[in-house]
Amino acid sequence: MRVEYITSGDVTIGLRYIILSVMELDGGLYSCIATNKFGSDTKQLTLNVKLDYGSGGGGSGETNEVKLIEI
Repeated sequence: MRVEYITSGDVTIGLRYIILSVMELDGGLYSCIATNKFGSDTKQLTLNVKLDYGSGGGGSGETNEVKLIEI
């Protein structure tokens, strides 16, 4: 997994988590909980994974495609 910081000027306004080696088992319901001195908030999303092995059905030309549904 790789983490990218989303910034606006000098201020970090978000994070992006990237699954580098995706598997069908990575799909499912995920929760994000943000907490600070003002309280907390929870958001849920469903990650659907579609593996696309290209026209060869696998092998050296395979690629993985991830589709993120509902943020």
